[in-house]
Amino acid sequence: MLARFRPSPAMVVALAALVVALGGVGYAAVTINGAQLENRSVPGKKLKNNTLGGAEIKESKLGKVPTAAHADSATTATNSTALGGTSASRYVHRPVEAWREVTDTSHPAFATYSGANNSDCAGYDGPSGHCSWQNATFGGVHNSVGFYRDPLGAVHLKGLACFGFPNCNVNIDSGLVGDGIKTIFTLPAGYRPSRKWLFTVTTSDHWGRVDVTSGGDVSATNTSSGWVSLDGITFRAER
Repeated sequence: MLARFRPSPAMVVALAALVVALGGVGYAAVTINGAQLENRSVPGKKLKNNTLGGAEIKESKLGKVPTAAHADSATTATNSTALGGTSASRYVHRPVEAWREVTDTSHPAFATYSGANNSDCAGYDGPSGHCSWQNATFGGVHNSVGFYRDPLGAVHLKGLACFGFPNCNVNIDSGLVGDGIKTIFTLPAGYRPSRKWLFTVTTSDHWGRVDVTSGGDVSATNTSSGWVSLDGITFRAER
């Protein structure tokens, strides 16, 4: 008959330690929570990739991306000072104004002078009251006289004009047509410079001069009989 087995005291202690060790791991796995962890004790490499979302991250604690450090002042960006205080709405694209033809009844008309017996029209052989400027398009080959103001405030002129009716037969050189300076037409307010501008222009046989005054008068001087060109004349509208 086998003798009853009695464990030694050392065996009893070892078994007790084993039970406590095994039970302690299970207890820790069930009851350990964030409050029991020491701050900064879990390194990032222990976390699974792509496991943190917006709910786990407090955005207000995140630092700013270096290149976005000035984002808070974007509404008053440094480059905005280049606008010179002008409202941004002034820079919105606007349609270009159509040419305003001088012959159109809703626009300024060509200047008309007294007639054959008046010194303003010396040499004119047409009917009284018809000594005036007119278009010289030569059958539509050249521009008719007109003007427009672009969105940036510059006024542009165009067209060929001649003096006399019906055949552009009056020479406006000094001494033949009054004082040699004749207004072709007058620009309306909003299309005028603040001071007189002088332009060298092409005429039918040599160079001439066109003046644009602060009062809006577009005048030819020292041009021969024939036509005078307003093509390419441009200036800033200031009044």
